[in-house]
Amino acid sequence: MKNIIITDLDGSLLSHSTFSFKQIHSDILSLLDSGTLIIPASSKTKIEMEMFCAELGRNVPFIYENGAGFQNIQEITSEKSSEPFTLSQAAINSHKIWEIWSEFVTEELKNQCLFVHEMNVKQQADVYGLTGQKLENALAREYSLNFKFLGNQIQLQNLNYILSTKNLTAQQGGRLMTLSGKHDKADYCNLIRIKQKSFGFEPFLVGVGDSENDFIYA
Repeated sequence: MKNIIITDLDGSLLSHSTFSFKQIHSDILSLLDSGTLIIPASSKTKIEMEMFCAELGRNVPFIYENGAGFQNIQEITSEKSSEPFTLSQAAINSHKIWEIWSEFVTEELKNQCLFVHEMNVKQQADVYGLTGQKLENALAREYSLNFKFLGNQIQLQNLNYILSTKNLTAQQGGRLMTLSGKHDKADYCNLIRIKQKSFGFEPFLVGVGDSENDFIYA
């Protein structure tokens, strides 16, 4: 049996207030050294996840931008020829996402959405709780866009309907909503199982998270 933890970062593996894992750094390393596989899965950008790996000191597999991509796959398989990454077939470039949004979402609904990339630097720093290079890394979105939704539930339902017809989805995170293609953090569970079984393990997957888009169907 191979224990695999698929975990969100902010508010789960990272502190909700400081976004740090300093207090449990040694515990994470102990888990990894014991044979438990930890796969961070987040709405964070690829470069943010790479920085997490660098701080951790381990090249762990990770899922970024709510399932747009899966990196360091070679860490879950013995196949030396295995591709180190994969991109979801549902992933849509952020520029294309914005084009679709601009063309098909009604003005009424647009007025209920504040996109982070349209905010000034101070507003961006406030909403992310980050500054400097860390803020730039958070803004380096390739396959998604973050926004605050100010409307009511009926308006949100209408928005979700429009997005669904255009192969887009809006997922609620801890602080913001994420607009992206129709992919999520759970999309790679079967791939993880297959890779582990080919390695001779019977995987036991555990999902950890603190918000709606962290329901991992493991």
